Amino acid sequence: MKKLLALISVAFGFALIASTVTASADLKQDAINSNDPSTLVKYLDTTKAGKELDISDAKYTDNNYLVLSFSKKPKIKSNSQRERLARNFQEIMNEVPNSFVKKGIAFFNGGDDGANLILAFSKAKIAKHNYYGKVKEDTAKDFSTGATAFYIEPNYSEKTDGEITSGPETQGPKYGSDDETLIEMIQDVTE
Repeated sequence: MKKLLALISVAFGFALIASTVTASADLKQDAINSNDPSTLVKYLDTTKAGKELDISDAKYTDNNYLVLSFSKKPKIKSNSQRERLARNFQEIMNEVPNSFVKKGIAFFNGGDDGANLILAFSKAKIAKHNYYGKVKEDTAKDFSTGATAFYIEPNYSEKTDGEITSGPETQGPKYGSDDETLIEMIQDVTE
């Protein structure tokens, strides 16, 4: 009787794992077919990196960058924490179907008081290099390495001992008649 219960438990466990994997694959296919950012968020939240970052929203800027907002404030004090954040960003970029990557992908973390961290990658940079590999090779583990645009809130950057900072030169290219930088466009869509 105990062997029969154990066998049933194992079979049930395999069935549960198989259904979870199938659900994730179905959501990915749904995201590809629908081109709906909310479906993409649901799919990304089933991935390991999506669960760690807790992707909460996806929107497009006026110049067609996909902005993925994540609610879990990343820890960036140590090199290993920065590497882990870069690995999560890379995994998310790898999981986003090409149909969603129009001009590029941006990651946004912030709250009611504004942005803590913004990192944007053009479509060309995503295709051309392995972001995580670049950060891993960088001795300071500067996670802005290889980004098209980067912003870190000054008080937040103190947590990195001033090693990682942003300024006017990291705001990215300017767009439109009002010369908004890429960072400003990302902030507009996340307000």
